Amino acid sequence: MKIKRIIAVFLAFIVVLFLSACFSGWRGMNEGEGRITINLGNTARAFVNLDNNEFLKFSHEITLMDSKKVIIKQEKFSGNKVSFNVPADSYTVTIKAYDDGGLRAYGITPNVNVINGQNKNTQVIMYSASEVNNMEELSAVFSEMSDISDTDAAREYYVLIKDTLNAVSDNINTINLRRGKITLIAETDVSIHTPMFNIYEESILQLGVKGMAGTIELIGSKDTRNPLIKVIGILEMNDGVTLKENLNNEGNGGAVLVCGMSAFFMHGGIITGNSAQKGGGVYLDVYGTFKMSGGVISGNTAAEYGGGVYIEQANFYKEGGGIIYGENSGSNANKAKEEGHAVFADGAGEEGDIVFMYRNKTLETGDNISCYLLSPPQMEFVGVWENINDNTFP
Repeated sequence: MKIKRIIAVFLAFIVVLFLSACFSGWRGMNEGEGRITINLGNTARAFVNLDNNEFLKFSHEITLMDSKKVIIKQEKFSGNKVSFNVPADSYTVTIKAYDDGGLRAYGITPNVNVINGQNKNTQVIMYSASEVNNMEELSAVFSEMSDISDTDAAREYYVLIKDTLNAVSDNINTINLRRGKITLIAETDVSIHTPMFNIYEESILQLGVKGMAGTIELIGSKDTRNPLIKVIGILEMNDGVTLKENLNNEGNGGAVLVCGMSAFFMHGGIITGNSAQKGGGVYLDVYGTFKMSGGVISGNTAAEYGGGVYIEQANFYKEGGGIIYGENSGSNANKAKEEGHAVFADGAGEEGDIVFMYRNKTLETGDNISCYLLSPPQMEFVGVWENINDNTFP
């Protein structure tokens, strides 16, 4: 009996220590002050293609944004290392490098957790970058990527949008990316009014990055025959980006047309208020790939099929997060005149089992009006498909 009592006291002591450690860690993230040290080492310069002496000639500007998106520090520094005492919190660290010609490099690292009484070492990887203030400058950056070397084509290039861009006033009809990878970023709320982006084979366009302070709206035309973005290469989309109000009156894909053997990765963002004949939000052509792990597709319309998404013998993966609204969702509803308000899938001619999955159940052909399967398509859903209202799933 005495041994049991000793064991019980010992276990209680262990539990108290464990809870105390957890509570101390929790307090450390929300109270007091810590230190953050940012190091611009060789890795930071890897994508800028400069040696150490050239890189250190740049003037650097650092911005620390806390978990409430409040900038608590913004100042210039020199050298390859800088430290600050800051309140304990989670920060997004942004560094810009300038020379006489303007912005040359940009780096951003989110979720840097500073704990009370501790020093947090972090590294910000810098990428070659430039600022653009009008559509002509943006078009020029994209065009210059056509002539880059194979080595540079493997590098990511950041473009900081400084102001609202208008294709009509600048007489720019299309923006073409033929090679390399470009990432569009913003530090304020900006919009790009353009008829069409073309992303060709061997090229990648990334819209936004995690931790980005600003937002980017790509606003289409109310009278066009084209999607907002035509993908023959790869398109990636993140939080803080909206594709909206493009009315493709005669073609397929209101916001995004994913051509065969190309891919669209939607990690976040919003696709809304677009329309087309098929695929008011997204049209996925034969052998194309669309992977959705976040974001929202809402309020799009199709004159025929697939208000939100139309899939033509292609690969659609729904991985965890993300919402595609169905018919009875109020102002968020995607709508189609024929079938498939949320998703229409035509897998005609494909062999094998149906792999369209919802909550680990297989949807049979034509099972409901918002997700209409014409014949077995090659699609796979992992996780929960959220918030498709008032549908009858098996």
